[in-house]
This record gives sequence, structure tokens and C-alpha cells, in this order.
Amino acid sequence: MKKHSFLNCYMSVAGRRGVEHAFQNKESAILVVSPHPDDDVLGAGGMMTLASRKGDPVYSVYVTDGRPQKKESKRIIATRKKEALDALHVVGARGGFFMGLDSRTFVAGREESAVQVLADIIDAVAPRAVYAPAPLERHITHVRVLELALSALRNTRGKRPELWGYAVWGSVYGLPGTRTIDIHSVLPSKRRAVGKHKSQVRDKPYEKGMLGKNAYEGIFLDTHRKKQYAYGETFLNMQELLENRRLSLKGFCRKLFEKYLEHL
Repeated sequence: MKKHSFLNCYMSVAGRRGVEHAFQNKESAILVVSPHPDDDVLGAGGMMTLASRKGDPVYSVYVTDGRPQKKESKRIIATRKKEALDALHVVGARGGFFMGLDSRTFVAGREESAVQVLADIIDAVAPRAVYAPAPLERHITHVRVLELALSALRNTRGKRPELWGYAVWGSVYGLPGTRTIDIHSVLPSKRRAVGKHKSQVRDKPYEKGMLGKNAYEGIFLDTHRKKQYAYGETFLNMQELLENRRLSLKGFCRKLFEKYLEHL
């Protein structure tokens, strides 16, 4: 990754608003760290919409550019960036940071400057909460992005934000330390946002898969209570990873499952 100011990779949804005004009123800002240019709205599009409608500034960071594994195409990269901005507009976010990494070199550990760039972004936005991929993802890029986010957060200078994990290629549902939010009122927004990623949903119905997952998480939220959510998004509290800098992801997962086994 080229060494450059993090501001060079920021794009406002409004387009006409300058960078110097982008991070004002950020006391309640939300930052979503997204491995690819669609994971943010897939895993947390409902939360993003609810936050923006409350007046919270919402931003996404796209770590990789979404280029195909077998070929490199500037046209595809540009398409995915436009789709991401269109989706951010739907959920009411202010803008996105496009780090533009190639997932192949990133997963291989050849993007040494990425930690500092992401740390600079976090310092600039100063979010009250960061959402990153949960540790039980089956997609290796998602796991590496969580590791990147954790390293960056441990190197930031400001106040420690909340850290929550969202799931796309895995699940945290039913684990200790999770919370499920009701997204029924903003479901049309999430559906439209996911649909903006036309290059992706054309070949695989991500919308159906994720909304089915959201329906399951809402309806099966409580085994005894009659009232339930029609649709929910579930997030894992990962704050312990910031409070204990020596705790590894494997150690964190081990503690999660130990807590779960205590209830059996």
C-alpha cells in the first residue's frame, strides 16, 4: 500500500462537501470496518440506518477494493466503489474510506502500512463505537481485517471506543456477550442498500441470504417470550480485546466458548 494521508482515501456521500467539514460533530460517530465494499451493509446495514436517523455520523472503511481474485480490473474496482457510495447514501452514512488494498497481498501480510492508515482514520473520526468482523468468520479476509482493526485500535491515541463484531460469513448468534437490535423499521433501507451492490447480487442472492439470517435472529431471539423481532441484527461485544492488549483472538474465542459451555 502506498504511503499517503488517510484523507486521500476518503469520499463523501454528498460529494460537494469538503474533507475539512467531514468529521465535525463526531461525538457520537459510528465507524464500520468492512473487508469488502459490501460487507458493511450486509452485516450492519440496519444498525447503520438506525444510527444515522438518530443523527449519529456514520462512516465505513473499506479495506480491500473488491477486485476479482483471478484478474485485475480498474473498471470493476471503480464499479464497486460507486456501489459502496450508493449504498452508504441509502443508509444515511456521511462517507467512506477506501483503503484500496488487494486482498491477496493483504491476506499474505504484505501491506505493512495498513495498520497506521486505519489507526489515523480512527483517530480522525474518533468514533464512540467501531464495528468490525466477528472472529468466527469463515472468510479469511474477514479474519485478517479483524486482526487489522484490533492492531489499529490498540495503536490509536484517543478515547477507547466500543468494539462490536458483526457476522457475514459466520454467526455469533446465541453466544455470551451478544446483543440483537430490532431492524424491522429500517428493513427496506437495508434491502435497498444491499441491492445497490449489483455486481455482487447479480450472481449470488446475498440479499435473500442475509435477510433470512436477520429474520432468524429476530424470531428466535428468546425461547420463552412471545414478543420477538421480525428482523434483527446481532453483534458481539469484543471490548475485552481492547481492555486486555495481551489477549489474542484465539484466547478471546476460547473464553467465549468456555462461557457458553458453563450453561450446558
